[in-house]
Formats: sequence, structure tokens, C-alpha cells
Amino acid sequence: MLIFVSLQSLDAKIEEDLKAILHSIEFQPDKDGPVKVPPDVQEFFDKHNNDLLSHDLVKLMIHYSDQYLNSGVKKGKMERFFRQFISVPTKAEVGITEFVPAGDRAYLAGFAGVGFGKGMLFETSIIKENGEWKWYGNQRDVVPDPRFQ
Repeated sequence: MLIFVSLQSLDAKIEEDLKAILHSIEFQPDKDGPVKVPPDVQEFFDKHNNDLLSHDLVKLMIHYSDQYLNSGVKKGKMERFFRQFISVPTKAEVGITEFVPAGDRAYLAGFAGVGFGKGMLFETSIIKENGEWKWYGNQRDVVPDPRFQ
């Protein structure tokens, strides 16, 4: 088994909060299999995956909270990213290895795959807004990298 870990930021310095992601990865094959999530959360993941595979950017972005923030990346930047790559995915999956409900939010760990392999799930939380689950991110901003200003 080969485990490859990569951390990138398009417009931010790799500061301690981002480096902590790499150091927090701990996988125990006998314990870290996917866990069962509540039915409404599984429905959210299924809809997200189906909309990603439909290559419909408008439908896909419905699954992101307007308050989405993940290591400095806001919803608008996610939309610009997906606009470039929306036609690429041929397979989509989300596997949750840790699920911690907390009222209208839930904290996650796991993996995501889009047809060319699986990687760590970058979004670490979801939020329920108007009865619907949405990606919420890790709610961390980052220090801008002056090279990209």
C-alpha cells in the first residue's frame, strides 16, 4: 500500500493550520472503514455526487453554503474551480470514516473520489440550512501569499 499526501493552496501561504491537515491523517485499516451516516446526510452526498456527474455547475453549487469557507477558499472560488473541471468526473463517491453531529452542523473525516482515485475529504463540516445539508468547509481563513496578490 502506498499513501501519498499532498497539500496545495492556489493563493495562500502554507501556514501551520494547513500543515496540520497533513499531520492529522491517521488511518487504521481495521478501524477506519466507512461509517453509516443518517439517511438525510447520505441523501445529501448522493445528490451531490449525482449532480457532479451530471456536469451541471448550477445544480452542483446548490450543495455549497453561501458561508462556505475552506482554508481560505469561498464558494465563489469553488465555483470557478468546478467551472474548469465540471466535465471531467466520470465517477463520484464520498466515504465518511468519522461523523460527529452537532445540531445544525456535522463534522466529518473521510475520502472523496472522482474517477481517477480517492483522496482525503477536504471539507470537514456540513451545515443544515433551510432543511437541506450543504458543504460548509473548515471555516478557516488563511494568510494570503503576497506572490498571488
